[in-house]
Amino acid sequence: WRRIFLTLFSSRFLTKVAIVGPEPQAQELAKEIESQPYFGYKLINLEKNLNLPSQIKENGIDVILVPPDLVFDSELIKNLYQCLPTGVKFLDWTRAYEIIAEKIPVSFVNHIWFLENLGEGERFFYDKLKRTLDIIFSGIIFAISLPIWLLIAVLIKLEDRGPVIYSQERIGKDGKPFLLFKFRSMKPEAEKTTGPLWAEEKDRRATKLGQFLRKIHLDELPQMINVLKGDISLVGPRPERPEFVLQLEKEIPHYHIRHLIKPGFTGWAQIKFRYGRSVIDGQEKFQYDLYYL
Repeated sequence: WRRIFLTLFSSRFLTKVAIVGPEPQAQELAKEIESQPYFGYKLINLEKNLNLPSQIKENGIDVILVPPDLVFDSELIKNLYQCLPTGVKFLDWTRAYEIIAEKIPVSFVNHIWFLENLGEGERFFYDKLKRTLDIIFSGIIFAISLPIWLLIAVLIKLEDRGPVIYSQERIGKDGKPFLLFKFRSMKPEAEKTTGPLWAEEKDRRATKLGQFLRKIHLDELPQMINVLKGDISLVGPRPERPEFVLQLEKEIPHYHIRHLIKPGFTGWAQIKFRYGRSVIDGQEKFQYDLYYL
């Protein structure tokens, strides 16, 4: 409903934006803007060989999106400097991505961005408050859902008489491993012959009850124990298995940064993106994790 409302009524208040910089990344940002018209941004193309100030005035451009690593003595800088009298605003690509797409593209950031945005200094009060809220709300969820725990435990035992709770090693804050608890949704020893595999939407390794529990995420209720123990928070980047972390750190630049904070029971990437089933999905999720960080 929010998207429909904004699409219908934002046309009178459109912010006209133009993008300058290297083509591949500019095109990537342009796609994000064009795919989300309900946010009220209209993309205007600039002709490189024509006068920039006159194009800004003719098209009523409000904002120009610029690369974060402009060379100060470049020709582009000189051309943009000539646009100052038009009153146009300039916005860094990474900041534009934060506002429009609500994620941080890995290809757009460098080491300076991390130093400016992910300082670990003044977080003592925030961390203490977050931990207090984690204990309060996970305790409430645990108490309210306890009858469901008992019902699920009985159903798992009736289905195949296997163990009720399944623990799996995950990577937590500062790269430290811990055991994450779940209701068992797979057949006993499902990975004995295959080793660790990415979970699939219709996973053959899952039991009938397990498929149902996964669909409505009830298999994750025992993670309230992890929250109470302090292994994870209620909100944060979802913790991955060590085998997948090794693979993702090789394939995705800066991936280790997500371990700066405590992982979560749920997170921004889980709201904005589907369940991760590959390295490509892992990169997309990481971009949402950076936004949360």
